[in-house]
Amino acid sequence: MSSGSVYLVPGFFGFSELGGFNYFYRVAETLQRELRARGYRAQIVECTTLPTGSITARAERLLQHVIASGGLDGDEIHFVGHSTGGLDVRLLLTPGVVLRKSDEEERVGARTRSATMVATPHFGTPLAGFFTSA
Repeated sequence: MSSGSVYLVPGFFGFSELGGFNYFYRVAETLQRELRARGYRAQIVECTTLPTGSITARAERLLQHVIASGGLDGDEIHFVGHSTGGLDVRLLLTPGVVLRKSDEEERVGARTRSATMVATPHFGTPLAGFFTSA
């Protein structure tokens, strides 16, 4: 049986829970069940982020989650990024990116087996211009 960690990365204004609302409502449970049925044992990590932070700051926060959850010591790493969360994942996994003065980004990249992005604005979005214009 294979094993690893799956990181669920929220989008813009991302949170794991807000009041009684869960950003990835039932995703972790469903994913866990489906992976187990296919012989894959996974730790599912619902990440929090800096809701309106820069992509660089958000990617660094994602790196912190991977380190804090033992992702650098485990087996495979998989990412599922929703919306802006996909941009966070893409930056973290970009070869040669430096978010900290260490080799942790490269170590995450070496362990990563998949990165799935859902509704990610790879070419930008008009909404971003609204928040950055005067």
